[in-house]
Amino acid sequence: MKVAILIINYNGEKYLADCLNSLLAQTLKPECIVVVENGSADGSRELLSRRYPQVVALEQATNLGFAEGNNAGIDWIRQNIHPDAIALVNNDTRAEPGWLAALVGVLEADASLGSAASRMVYASDPGRVNDAGDMPLWDGTGVARGRHEPSEHFDRDAEVFGACAGAAIYRALALEEAAIAGKVFDPDYFAYNEDVDLSWRLQRHGWRCRYAAAAKILHHHSGTSGRFSTWVLFHGERNRCWTLLKNFSWWIILISPLYTLARYWTVLAGPENGPHGTAANYRVRFSMVSIFGTLLKAWLAALAGAPRMLVHRWKYGLGWPLSAQRKILRELGARLDQTRVH
Repeated sequence: MKVAILIINYNGEKYLADCLNSLLAQTLKPECIVVVENGSADGSRELLSRRYPQVVALEQATNLGFAEGNNAGIDWIRQNIHPDAIALVNNDTRAEPGWLAALVGVLEADASLGSAASRMVYASDPGRVNDAGDMPLWDGTGVARGRHEPSEHFDRDAEVFGACAGAAIYRALALEEAAIAGKVFDPDYFAYNEDVDLSWRLQRHGWRCRYAAAAKILHHHSGTSGRFSTWVLFHGERNRCWTLLKNFSWWIILISPLYTLARYWTVLAGPENGPHGTAANYRVRFSMVSIFGTLLKAWLAALAGAPRMLVHRWKYGLGWPLSAQRKILRELGARLDQTRVH
């Protein structure tokens, strides 16, 4: 299987060398490694040209974001490499030597798989899971399977809803079928929840996803964007709404506000030492007025972009029948008490 690796970099110099060194040391050598240099101003460009001439650097004048940056890289890879699969990797990761071989092995073993998810563990605590595949919620967002749980509990491959695009492999044919107007990721999203949206489209086209336990990769969580900022909260919430509008059954869309209210009450109103880490981590940084002000801005932005999302839904047949979507949400989705984010 011919595979290319794609990395998006924006001011990630402090992580980039470790990431690239780990990819160059893979037991299965990729056809090429491509870095989309998203307008960094921290020395990343100089690092790439000075130390990694074997890496293809696609320099952008401005920060295109994770979604459109990946689209630019995928387009270049399609036109120049013609791969069977493309592996996406965050710049703040360090892959173990067998990571790529494990992902490719899973795809080669089952032609019905459109993607495979890595065992992402925290670089600061490798014994704890960061992401072992994504699970959808009933209001358009997604949560990481196994987050903060012991890594040893996830030693077996498993069917999952989708992969975190920070460390995943996608079959090229699956990406082609799931694309919207030739775009794998919706460029309107910029960052966050774009991989959940893609996972719904892949599922809609009949492409399954599998978690590859042997594909272990260490992750400095939110190394580029930062954690628990209003910027992250805004983009995550706006994009959740768009994912809901594009992909969900109308019946679920109608009742989803009640689910969202219950989810935010659980997460934001819970005790600071409780199981839902978002409550503590956001509330110690921002007032409730600031949090809900950011959410309101996100909802207004989602409303402004809703016509485009509905056009996508209609033009590309993205909406799901209720029974089929309920089956996926029940079998591969998360419970309300799994909505913690740390």
